[in-house]
Amino acid sequence: ISTSTGAIGAPVILHASRALALNARLTQRNAVRFVRLTLLLISAAIGATVAWASVTEFPEIAATNGEVVPSGQLQAVQHLEGGIVAKLYVAEGDVVEKDALIARFDSANALAELDRMRARRGKIPTSPV
Repeated sequence: ISTSTGAIGAPVILHASRALALNARLTQRNAVRFVRLTLLLISAAIGATVAWASVTEFPEIAATNGEVVPSGQLQAVQHLEGGIVAKLYVAEGDVVEKDALIARFDSANALAELDRMRARRGKIPTSPV
């Protein structure tokens, strides 16, 4: 880029468009080089992975059939003491909210067991503390 003075004495930049065109060409060349280098590195990484996978030996492979069962959501509902279900409030597959009533047991067996425990407690001698 060169400068000279114009008719009124102000400096004038000559060949400015040529300098801008050169800068654009250099920027474009750098972008093309960057893209080529990136594609070359990605291709080399994929090629290295394929080559590694083709020569690597696996000492043992086991294939089996199975079923994935969630452990946190499905839970078996079981009672500790046993009993007879008097009424069932849900059906299989129903969504149950927390603290919802699911079943009601017949209380006759539980009351009989309570009476036996009270009778047994009455027969046990208590020691003074």
